[in-house]
Amino acid sequence: MSQLSYMMMLTTCLGRTGSYYLTDGERTLYIYDKDGTQTGSWTLPVGASWYSPLSEAMLVGYYYEYSEEESYYRCYLYDMKARSVKEVHIGDDTSVADALVYVSDDGLYAYYIEDVRQEGTYDVTGRRLMRIRTDSESTTPEEVFSVELPLGYDYGATDSMSARQTLPERMHFCDDTVYYLSYVDGEGFVWMRKELSSNSWAVSTGITDSDLPFASYGTLTASTDVRSDAEHGDYVYFTGYYESFKLKDGTVPAAARVNEGLESFYAGQRAHGDEIADTAVDDLFGEDGYWDEEYSIPAYSYDVNFGSVSRLADRYIQVAYNTYDYYGGAHGMPYLYFLLFDGETGDRKTIEDLFPGTEKEFKDIVAEYSIRAWKAGDDRYFNGYDPAMENRQRGSFLTSASFDMITEFTETGITICYTPYDQGAYASGFIDVDIPYEALGFDLKGGSWEPMKLDSADYFNIECPDWSTRFVADGISDTLTVSPLQLSQVSEEVSDWLDQEAWSARTGIALPDSMYGGTYGQGQLRDGSHIYRLERDEASWYLALSVYDEATGKQQGTYDLSMFLYTPTYGNEFTTMEIPYAAIYDGTLYVELAHRTYSADQPCTGYIVAIDAATGMLKWRSDMLVANGHNFLVGEDTIICGYGFTAEDDYLYILRRYSGAVLERRLLRSAPDYFIPMDDSLYVLTYNTAYEYLVTETQ
Repeated sequence: MSQLSYMMMLTTCLGRTGSYYLTDGERTLYIYDKDGTQTGSWTLPVGASWYSPLSEAMLVGYYYEYSEEESYYRCYLYDMKARSVKEVHIGDDTSVADALVYVSDDGLYAYYIEDVRQEGTYDVTGRRLMRIRTDSESTTPEEVFSVELPLGYDYGATDSMSARQTLPERMHFCDDTVYYLSYVDGEGFVWMRKELSSNSWAVSTGITDSDLPFASYGTLTASTDVRSDAEHGDYVYFTGYYESFKLKDGTVPAAARVNEGLESFYAGQRAHGDEIADTAVDDLFGEDGYWDEEYSIPAYSYDVNFGSVSRLADRYIQVAYNTYDYYGGAHGMPYLYFLLFDGETGDRKTIEDLFPGTEKEFKDIVAEYSIRAWKAGDDRYFNGYDPAMENRQRGSFLTSASFDMITEFTETGITICYTPYDQGAYASGFIDVDIPYEALGFDLKGGSWEPMKLDSADYFNIECPDWSTRFVADGISDTLTVSPLQLSQVSEEVSDWLDQEAWSARTGIALPDSMYGGTYGQGQLRDGSHIYRLERDEASWYLALSVYDEATGKQQGTYDLSMFLYTPTYGNEFTTMEIPYAAIYDGTLYVELAHRTYSADQPCTGYIVAIDAATGMLKWRSDMLVANGHNFLVGEDTIICGYGFTAEDDYLYILRRYSGAVLERRLLRSAPDYFIPMDDSLYVLTYNTAYEYLVTETQ
């Protein structure tokens, strides 16, 4: 298996199918038996989102592609015996708005929402469930049924993001009849019954709550909250739907205390629903509300749905919920909760309670396994696999990872979930990544050991302050009012154009390294103690600086300055920011940002920012138009820099090192490029002049 360039264990199912699967970065899936012998391979369709074993003979892949003309939802079934691929069509290309495919013990299911709306409203009118016959005796996938589900409060009929958690608990199939658990106001949960040959649903008495997978653990109740405004024709502005699960006495020793925790969670969800309802009143009927009696505006809503309950390692109980809140717009936002309780004490446990290391170590592990999934070619991410973007992608995972992220516990490890818009588009849904307990340093049976040690470099997202003024962070003090340096001009060498390389060769004075050019080329510079590497991609709005120890080559941190790449008003294609120079002095990283055109095109340019190298905190940002040279000099109390451009005033500036304020400026003949210290002298090389200054300290 060493020939695989980017290996990742996708699914381990030795007990069920006796096979496991690895994929490389080129969309080839390799199938191995439990002895490690390759038994097959499959070239995956472009756009396939995930792959899972259905049986010893079938492997399923889910595929989605979107264009302005039409969208496609497909299921691809790989027949491991015939070495062939079968395609299953899901829904009508022109009407399917959202879909998911999931595998259960009794087959493959496709759930989708038909994007059919009544004219002038946002009401979804169709929601369907399709089951596909894929048993090992069949070589051709066959649709068993495609049935419209009742639109009740049970799921809200607005999104299928979390249906994977909900549907398996609520569907039963018996011969040619479908049973679907639905909540009806005034009656509670009822089983709806529909024969496949029939066009309507009816309340059934042929199946009971004891048939539910969670019935042996406890009971499920629900309530609704519908709010309307009499002053606006009893318009319904908010609907809430809240399910609540309760353990049976004796399920676990501390069932009563677990139920207290579940009740506390339920109360928090009701409170969140109240907040959404209050927001709806302000948004619709407030002073600047957008209520329009001639147009049907969809009600804000909050749905809380029970997903599943399971016992883990004999001791723990995990209860899953999925929620969906809607504040207007094209769609709402789903979320998942996995509540883990110690059955013996009743205490709720989180990954922070169980992980034996620090949050930094946890973030490193999450980022490492997420990078492996990203390298495997998963198309759900915003950015497809690109080796040149690995540092950025790892930084994005590090930023998203925390003890508070969605974490599901399983018997073999955890599954972390990135929410929609975090690492992928809304249509990508929740992006999940499996992490084994072996890497985490613990398991639910009480085992504990050292977690995986990665020691990843810190990744900092630097926030950009308001552009209107110079910025100084709270707590930064600077009492310096007079420049401690005195510059006395010794000489100036004037020409039409100063050949700076020739000047360096003639005087024997080396030009400083710079990311505008210099010895190591654009994108990297060295200053004798650190290496600074620039990563810049305008298309994906990315600007970052990585810092390495020059002696050891070890990465010390990456500082994401993407918020500085584009300034408030777009000028032209030349006005995106670059980083000509950077330097670390006394634990602070100083970075110059400037574009290479007239300040009239974009005046927010030519400045220096100071960043705490250990924490990523922005200490200050200087005034604009003080620094766009090839380098600058940092001293004990001051920074020497300069700004200039064609048809603009050209100055040398002395700034306060602790706050970035201007102490002094000195007019130059042309734009300054280099500042070179040499003993007690300072050489300043501009477009057409070489200056020499004597530097003395003021008393």
